[in-house]
Amino acid sequence: FGITYFDPKTGFEISAAGIYVMSDENTATQYRSGNLFQFDYSVGKFLVPHFKLGLGGFLQQQAKADSGTGAIFGDRKLRVAGIGPMAAFTFVLGNVPVTVMAKYYREFGAQNTTQGETRSLSIRAKF
Repeated sequence: FGITYFDPKTGFEISAAGIYVMSDENTATQYRSGNLFQFDYSVGKFLVPHFKLGLGGFLQQQAKADSGTGAIFGDRKLRVAGIGPMAAFTFVLGNVPVTVMAKYYREFGAQNTTQGETRSLSIRAKF
C-alpha cells in the first residue's frame, strides 16, 4: 500500500509505502524465513520540472521469527532502518516517460542482520 502527496505549484512531494513480505519454507533446507514488514518513505522537491532532490528512508521489521530445523538461534527477528539522499530525473524516450532514480541509504539500528550502506539506481518506464 502506498500514498503520495504532490503539490504542483511548489514541486513538493511526500511519499510512503508499506510492504508485507510473506516467506514460504525452503524445502531443501526445511528453513522458513520469518515474514517481514517494510516501510519506505521519501520527501522531495522538484528543482526544475524534471529533476527532483530529496531524502528517503526505510524501516524493516521482521514480524515472525525464522523457523524450521535450521533456525538454531531461537526467536530472533531482524530490524534495520536507513536514511539518505535521493535524486530523480525524468525524460521522454520516444513517447515513453522514463525516470532514473539514484538513492543512497546509511543503515542504522540493526538487530539480527547486517548494517552498512545501500546504493541503488533504478530506471522506470511508463507504458
